[in-house]
Amino acid sequence: YLAMVLYHAGDMAGAIIQQHKELIINERCL
Repeated sequence: YLAMVLYHAGDMAGAIIQQHKELIINERCL
């Protein structure tokens, strides 16, 4: 159970970082 929670938390963090990178790229393009 704990492994699932940690895996999900890591997945969420990865998704947030990915979105943040895309936002930074978009701001540089504008």
